[in-house]
Amino acid sequence: MKDKLSLFILVLLGFMFYGLTLRGTYGNLNETSMKNQLDQLSQPFELSPERGRYVLVLSLSENRSFSLTPQLADAAYPDVGYFQGRYYVLFAPGISLLALPLYELGKYFNLAQVAAYSTIALFGIGNMLLLFIISRHVFRFFTWVSLFVAIAFAFGSTSWSYATTLYQHHVTTFFILLSFFSTWKYGWRNRGHWFWATIVWLCYGLAILIDYPNALFLSPIMLYFLLKSLKIQKKDYLLSIFLRPAFIVTASIFVIITLAHGYYNYTNFGDWKRVSGSILDVKTIKEEALLTNADNLSKHEENKKPVGFFEEDNVPHGFFTLIFSKERGILYYSP
Repeated sequence: MKDKLSLFILVLLGFMFYGLTLRGTYGNLNETSMKNQLDQLSQPFELSPERGRYVLVLSLSENRSFSLTPQLADAAYPDVGYFQGRYYVLFAPGISLLALPLYELGKYFNLAQVAAYSTIALFGIGNMLLLFIISRHVFRFFTWVSLFVAIAFAFGSTSWSYATTLYQHHVTTFFILLSFFSTWKYGWRNRGHWFWATIVWLCYGLAILIDYPNALFLSPIMLYFLLKSLKIQKKDYLLSIFLRPAFIVTASIFVIITLAHGYYNYTNFGDWKRVSGSILDVKTIKEEALLTNADNLSKHEENKKPVGFFEEDNVPHGFFTLIFSKERGILYYSP
């Protein structure tokens, strides 16, 4: 009974404080509402990551396209890239896809932007609940300690500022916490272990879709998941290692998501390995006036490396190489 009451209190606090501080404005906005208006200090689109992700939501809803119109690209600048005559935001598409359903719902109440931003607030509330559940059931803390852990995270850290806008941090945290708890439940080896294994692979696939560095951030949990799937037996001089079928079969969920992600990359950027952050950014095009010289633009697109600070001689040949950018996440180099 105490646990249920604590969960109710957390939900109530989350809706109250996140709802009252949600960054938003009344109305169904378009590309003309953002530039030089709502992108000013203290406005909902003050920072370019917010604009970029919301612009993609607009494009998906209004134009049914991942590529942007010139007007939307201008609103998303400087986090916008150019590839073969089309503009794209330089972020993974996952956050925009997650925000799209509430955006569509909010349009009926003339609150499309507010509804889209509230998607992250809901994940923030989910994180509060998961932290309480993990503290209470995995680590066996007292109820009041578990409640304190959730409240301290939600309102005593930077998570509050990220819960009221369109960023990926709370969604990443949600998938980390949920996959950890699911792996712990999976380790019980009861009848529900197939369900929990499915949740772990689902979290891993979706986490990469919303932010590419999550492939590494969730890797310790995936190692934990693998270890929970192994059974080692030693008899005389024979060592046997068994892998639980649930680990292999439910991996199909991750494969399906990864194939869909690769198809998105292929149809938009011509290569299943090429992610949005690796295309030529419009800022470079403007600075070097590349659009005035088609040959130079084509050359830049063909030779574009994920990060311009690396020379080819410094990259080991014969290896598939991953490179990381603080601003744009995981990029790739393939010799």
